Amino acid sequence: MLISAAKTVKLYDLDAGKSIRTINNSTDNTHVYSMAVIDENVLCTGDDEGYFRLWDYRSNNSPPAMELKETSQHISDFDVDSEQRNVLASCGDGSISCFNIRAKKLVPPQSELDESEYTCLRFLESKQKVVVGSENGKVLIFNVGEYGYRSDVFPVCSSGSVDRIEVLSDSVIAAGTSDGRTRILNILPNKQLSVLFNHDDQVESISVQQSTTQVASIAGNTVKVASFVEVESSSSEESDAGKKGKHSDSDSDQEYKPKKKKKSSADPSGRSAFFSDLF
Repeated sequence: MLISAAKTVKLYDLDAGKSIRTINNSTDNTHVYSMAVIDENVLCTGDDEGYFRLWDYRSNNSPPAMELKETSQHISDFDVDSEQRNVLASCGDGSISCFNIRAKKLVPPQSELDESEYTCLRFLESKQKVVVGSENGKVLIFNVGEYGYRSDVFPVCSSGSVDRIEVLSDSVIAAGTSDGRTRILNILPNKQLSVLFNHDDQVESISVQQSTTQVASIAGNTVKVASFVEVESSSSEESDAGKKGKHSDSDSDQEYKPKKKKKSSADPSGRSAFFSDLF
């Protein structure tokens, strides 16, 4: 998938090396701000005017299968539940909205407007929670299906925003912040386990590959990769040490250092398996 400056979404066949479908987001002066692929046939887009649109890309030149405008500002991020029934959207006005894409309607209640912009979100379904990143450096926690008001607040970054979140396991997430750090956080109980990476620039994207147990963090022109199985193991050791008098600091500069492994001659970098799953 490619989002273009011409306000379109293009579906590419990488084997054939050509575009096979173009989705025109709108005829007005809006631009696609966020997108989520729901399954092999359906995706949704959010634009900078707050429109949510659902598309079936098997049909050429067709209007969206669903279109709603429930926020006055941009839609910053999406996540889809495991049943592929509900799409949750974080919004620039400091709210989250839930769209039932089968019933093609908004699921009440919408959250109350926050003072800070919501930048990203992910379902944490093992705990029946939703974690939301915010511009004021906090992770907000909502109960699934109860979006009227948050149930908990986790201060993460005192000097910037939480811009990216990805789920690593049942209770552990990776959070990318504007100060260039990728933090590993435990949710309920809320605590920072480690700083996985320190970048020189704002964290722009995090990608997790469950099949290879690797997490990649992207900032500027830098990509850093580590195994999150090792991270969780290391974090458990740090937690045990903390009980003996050491305390974790959410703004600590200490970066996780992966254990050295014997490199394979077939793949000396150890990264080809990770990037092969990105497409």
